[in-house]
Amino acid sequence: VIEDHCGDLNAKLQSQKTQAFFSLARFSDAQYQSIENYMKSSEFENKHALLQKAKEEVDLMRERKVGNN
Repeated sequence: VIEDHCGDLNAKLQSQKTQAFFSLARFSDAQYQSIENYMKSSEFENKHALLQKAKEEVDLMRERKVGNN
């Protein structure tokens, strides 16, 4: 009787663990897809271009030794 109960309990725990991993995989995939879509968006491209321009301006300021006056 105890062995049957333990076997049922182990099967239930294994099923719950599998369900948890499946839920985590679905969540992770949704997050990955969301990031992929954002990185392909024009919003991301515009922000990336602005960041590159700002970095170039900082480099120019450093070359010309512009201080914080």
